[in-house]
Amino acid sequence: MPAIPTNSVLDRGNIQEHGVINTTTPAVASATFYGCVASENAPLPEGSFINGQLSVNAVYANKVRMDINKNRKKTFTSLTSGVVYYFQFYAGNANGISALSTAISISAV
Repeated sequence: MPAIPTNSVLDRGNIQEHGVINTTTPAVASATFYGCVASENAPLPEGSFINGQLSVNAVYANKVRMDINKNRKKTFTSLTSGVVYYFQFYAGNANGISALSTAISISAV
C-alpha cells in the first residue's frame, strides 16, 4: 500500500474562472492512482475514509466532492465563491489505498 500523499498544492487557476480550484499532489512511491476529497467548511471527520471507502454520517451537513480520476492533477469546478474548501488526498495501487492526507484549505473566488 502506498504512503499518504504529502506536500500537495492548491491554486485558484485563472482568476477569471470563478469557482475553480486546481490541485496537484506529488508522486508517491509505488502508487498507480490518486484521488482527492474536498469538503466544504471543515475537513472530513476522523474515520470517514477507511480502506478506500468514504463514509460520512448523515449529521455531517457539509457538501463533499470526490475526484477519482487516476491522475495526480485534479480540477474542481462549480465551487461556491467565499466558501472554504478542505482538500485531502490519497494514493493507491493493487495492494491497497492509503489513508487521507492532512487537510489543506483554500477559499473559492
